[in-house]
Amino acid sequence: MVFIPVSLYIIFNPPIEQFRTENIKYLFPSLLSVNLFVFVISLWVSRKAICSSLKIDRSSAKILFSLFFVGLLLRAFMVPHTSRMLFDEDIYMQVAATMSESGKAEFCSQWLDKMCLQGFVDKHPNALPHSLAFVYLFFSSRELAAYIFIILIASLSVPLMYFLAVLLFNNREIGYFSALFMSLAPVHILWSGSVSTEIYYVFLSLMVFIITLLYVQNKCTSLLVASATLLSYTIQTRPESLFFSLIIILSLILFSKQKNSLEIFDNLLLYALIFLLFSTLHITHLNYTSKVDSWGAKGEKLSMDYLKRNLSPNIRFMIDPSRSFVILIPLMLLSLINFRSNFSEKFILLVWMLAFFVIFLLFYAGSVEAGGTSSRFVVMWYPPLILLAAHAIAKINKFFSKYIDIKTLYVYWCVLIVLSFYPTLDFIRTVDPQADVGRIMRDMGIEMSQKLPDNCVVITGTPSIFIVQGQNSMDFHNALNKENLKSIYNKHKCVYFFEDYWCKYVKKSQCDAILTNNEHELVDTILVEKKWPLSFYELHP
Repeated sequence: MVFIPVSLYIIFNPPIEQFRTENIKYLFPSLLSVNLFVFVISLWVSRKAICSSLKIDRSSAKILFSLFFVGLLLRAFMVPHTSRMLFDEDIYMQVAATMSESGKAEFCSQWLDKMCLQGFVDKHPNALPHSLAFVYLFFSSRELAAYIFIILIASLSVPLMYFLAVLLFNNREIGYFSALFMSLAPVHILWSGSVSTEIYYVFLSLMVFIITLLYVQNKCTSLLVASATLLSYTIQTRPESLFFSLIIILSLILFSKQKNSLEIFDNLLLYALIFLLFSTLHITHLNYTSKVDSWGAKGEKLSMDYLKRNLSPNIRFMIDPSRSFVILIPLMLLSLINFRSNFSEKFILLVWMLAFFVIFLLFYAGSVEAGGTSSRFVVMWYPPLILLAAHAIAKINKFFSKYIDIKTLYVYWCVLIVLSFYPTLDFIRTVDPQADVGRIMRDMGIEMSQKLPDNCVVITGTPSIFIVQGQNSMDFHNALNKENLKSIYNKHKCVYFFEDYWCKYVKKSQCDAILTNNEHELVDTILVEKKWPLSFYELHP
């Protein structure tokens, strides 16, 4: 009991100095590892209850595998696999690389000889980097490993939608259509071609909801532990995912089969205790970074002032047949007409969807037209929308099955859904130009990195690009220290300087100083937007 108020006190009064110490860098991945270990053990203990509740016949398994396979093919081969968010994806992969090499969660600004010599705890949540760190153990190419991981995670979300729908509505028909919608969901496919935290959040959130409903059905304490630990892990995928914890708590209350309110309270108390045990550090850090970091916003990060700017484009996105399933919205509204039927299920899905839809309306970068990159936020509210739409299809089928054979109805729906998907192909296959500068810079950096001799160092404004490739790299400011640079020259075969995006905007004086203070030889250069060059130099002492 005492732990909960203590945790809340720490969260709202973050010990700022502690986040500047070296120990905190080890604590983040260590706590995440324990969190994941407890989840896996509790899941293993619950395996009989899970298998009995999620048992499917051979026919259902074939349909589900077919939908999974279609989703896998679309995500593996239809969408271009590239960076879509300037440098965020490189940060995730670089933090993962640091975790796998040294066990520290830090964004590195000086990486030499497989060791981070200077770094800091990044503002981004650590769940995706932590998972990628394990994946890196089995792949020589970290970037390929990250893309394969996201593709598989995104594809596995298809059968998860089926199981969630069946547990929620006890209706396999709703499950099939939910899985079909997810398999073909345009925005979900699009961001499966990126190292996207939103895709990982959706996968984990579906798992949490499934395990929570399994607990409600079976009243197995190990499933309660599994749900609480996985929820703690899930909220560490994105800052906004903390709102999902409220959805799960509300679900536990709404779907609880206990009649005794004291028993319900005891279970919620145990759940909150386990959840806070593993998530207090993350929530505290999130509170701390929101106070000391601008997160890219010149003004307020969340404000009612953004509502007017974000609402119209976000609604247009959802009803644009070239970017979204337009049939989802009318189907959802149809599902909500008779709200008393399946009230708890519809209510929780509506709250789930609106919670994320509204939070991004108030976010400074929450418009889907903010260069196109913010369409990734739509991924986070797609699952409840799909479930409500699939529920409406089941209701329509029940009514028309009196007049039309049910199999014929299924064919009609499948044709309609595929026809709705077809206009979105250009959206899926087109790389939005918003991140072009970062993408060109990143591609050039990777290409040059692969050509460099062993034991060389690259000085750049974004060392994460090179660190992910296994290349020694350091930030500009480290190269301005003459003693530090002299040591680099002495210990390494060659030193290169990448005059990149940051040299043109933020760090021009630092870049000029590096070229002025060192003899240099141009290796390669390309023009960006036909205006300014990205240049690669070899430096000499």
